[in-house]
Amino acid sequence: MFIRGQIIALALLLTAALASAGTWVIQGWRSEAKIATLQADHAKVLQAQARAVVESVEAARKLGEQRAAAVENERDHAIEQNEALAVDLAGNVVASNRLRSELAKLRARNASILAATAQRGEGQSSDDPIGVLIGMYERLDDAGRGISEYADRLRVAGLSCERTYDAIRRVK
Repeated sequence: MFIRGQIIALALLLTAALASAGTWVIQGWRSEAKIATLQADHAKVLQAQARAVVESVEAARKLGEQRAAAVENERDHAIEQNEALAVDLAGNVVASNRLRSELAKLRARNASILAATAQRGEGQSSDDPIGVLIGMYERLDDAGRGISEYADRLRVAGLSCERTYDAIRRVK
């Protein structure tokens, strides 16, 4: 009877060991399934992140290209305005040179009239008031032309800068 109890105990122990081993194997399968599911989910998350990075880089590149195109358009517009300004300036120089030529003729005619007048003394006014006015006009014309050209170029540059900024801000 004692042997029979030992055999039963051994059978129970063997059954418990087999049950534990079976449970262990089944839990391993379940864990492997969970790990496989987690790995698949993680791979999906990584793919989504990679797609998001690629999409954001593409969007940034596209935005950069649009902004560069806007800047190029405004640069071309500014060049056209500067060319038109140069044409206007050339026309103004021609008109100014014609006026200077006429003033030179007036100065020569006036000088021949005043040549017969007496020599002036110290503290006396000039014998050629027309020449003084012509000289003043020529200096004013030179200064005015320089200031005008500078101001026009600054205006073109400033407006171009504002339009470029507005064009860049409009690009979304």
